[in-house]
Formats: sequence, structure tokens, C-alpha cells
Amino acid sequence: MIGLYRGTGDTGIVMGDNGSTPLWIAEDGSWGTSPVTIFDCHHWTAQDFQDLDNAPDAEKCQLAKTITDDAEAYHDAKVREFVEQTRDQALQLGIRMFHLTDNGMDELV
Repeated sequence: MIGLYRGTGDTGIVMGDNGSTPLWIAEDGSWGTSPVTIFDCHHWTAQDFQDLDNAPDAEKCQLAKTITDDAEAYHDAKVREFVEQTRDQALQLGIRMFHLTDNGMDELV
């Protein structure tokens, strides 16, 4: 196996450490020599996967980035909404909330 290094800018992996062309092989048997981008699809929906499957090959990488960015933004917004709702009800619920900072913890409320 060869070690890989990144090209300059946003070009991805351009060649192996010994000047060779890298070859990737997935467990499903697909393979290729083009750069590989890995996305965290933890928050993707079934429709997101269907949209990716239906997209033209040349658009799949950009679509996956868009889906990932949108899904993460949605998830982050839901978490913030939950924290705000909990903060608003903290005194009624008898909950003390703290926020971790570089200097330790600050109590919210």
C-alpha cells in the first residue's frame, strides 16, 4: 500500500507518496483512481440518499456536500432550540444548566 498526500488548494489527493497513482477499492467492489471525499451522513434522511442515487455522477459530490451541510445545520438548530426551551423552563423544572468555557464552567439562567 502507498501513503497518500493532498494536492494544493481544493484538488484532493493527487498522487501517492512514491509518485504513483492511487487506486481505491470499496468493500462493495467498486473501485477508481479519482480523489475520494468522505461525508458524515449520520443525519441524512432516506430521501437524501434517494436524491444522491438519482443525481448524475458529475453532481454527486457537490450534492453530498450540500445535503451534509443542510442536515448538520438543521440538526444544530434543533439542538439549540431544545437547549433554549430547556433553559427557559429550567427554574420550573428545578434544573441547573452550565456552559463549558475555556476558563471553566458558567451557570446559565
